[in-house]
Amino acid sequence: AQFLEERVRAKKEGSRIRFRNYDRRRGLAVLGDAVLISGPLMHFAYNILESAIPVAGPFASLAALTQVVIDDFIIDPLFVAIMFVTTGIAEGYTREIIPQFRKDFFSTVKAGWVTSLMLMPLEFMCFRFLPLNFRVLGMNGIDIIWEAMISYMIHRRRKMAKSRGTMGNDENNTCCPAHT
Repeated sequence: AQFLEERVRAKKEGSRIRFRNYDRRRGLAVLGDAVLISGPLMHFAYNILESAIPVAGPFASLAALTQVVIDDFIIDPLFVAIMFVTTGIAEGYTREIIPQFRKDFFSTVKAGWVTSLMLMPLEFMCFRFLPLNFRVLGMNGIDIIWEAMISYMIHRRRKMAKSRGTMGNDENNTCCPAHT
């Protein structure tokens, strides 16, 4: 996500990409969330989905589509909420998590849904044709794009507040100003 943000900035300004703008703490927080929290939870969630709606038999395609819809519209918002909390804690924004969550959760989920709709054909292929033990791996490849969008949405206010020097000033909720 950070690379894409930097690429957009460089293109707007007509300048070169500057890798010194990379926030290592943010990168490690997102990686930690993916490896320690989201990955294991995906295995658990996909096992439950497969036991409740098996992708087999004459209705395998319908079952796979149902699993994709449940993943995109029910499970993904849970992962967005978890990512707000885990990255906030890992990056030291514990006081700002709740105010930012209140202001940004729904717009972040909507951005995730738009991204998921674009990726749905690939997700369907994973759910329909990959065995359960490879499904998380396949979805992780697809989720690189989804995670980049979610990371951008979660970090855009944090980045603005950090540049203004208002992070940690939660008495006035200046971390996450209201939408204008």
